[in-house]
Amino acid sequence: MKPSCWDRNFKNSKKCIICGNKFYVRGIRRQKTAKYCSVKCKAKDQKGKTPYNIGNAKTEEIKCKKCGKKFTAPLWETRKYCSHKCYLENNNIGEQVTGKLHWKWKGGITPENQKLRSSRKSKDWRKAVFKRDNYTCQECGVRGGKLVADHIKQWAFFPKLRFNINNGRVLCEKCHEKTPTFRNNNKKIAYEN
Repeated sequence: MKPSCWDRNFKNSKKCIICGNKFYVRGIRRQKTAKYCSVKCKAKDQKGKTPYNIGNAKTEEIKCKKCGKKFTAPLWETRKYCSHKCYLENNNIGEQVTGKLHWKWKGGITPENQKLRSSRKSKDWRKAVFKRDNYTCQECGVRGGKLVADHIKQWAFFPKLRFNINNGRVLCEKCHEKTPTFRNNNKKIAYEN
């Protein structure tokens, strides 16, 4: 006589170490390692434990080289910093891979205008203009959507006003295209030095 499905399931069942319920286990490897009947039971068992404490890994307390904060790490790790942020700040990583130190350096062929437009100063100016105008188009009053930080006095002709927040305004794409200084609409405007 063939065994029923229940007999086969019962043969491959285990008891949950948290709630005591019996649960079916599939696969030979899983039969050896299964401890929990559900994700909830596993979460209850591991609540409050750090990844290093779950096994019997030996840990040590280390003092961060940058901020001095103490953190726990396993013995086999050679970490010296509590976070990725501290590591980057202490080693000046952003400065190490730019310019002549970058492996793809070609002798400074990037145009000065492109460097200025993609600089941190330019990004900060843009964010400040958006924040000041509350992410609202200053022409039609639309809030959100595709917005542009526009220079009131042109970038090319007024280099002293490039990063002045008062020289900026938020416009939606449609209103930006209507401005006299947009691409081919460029009508010559008197400029100061």
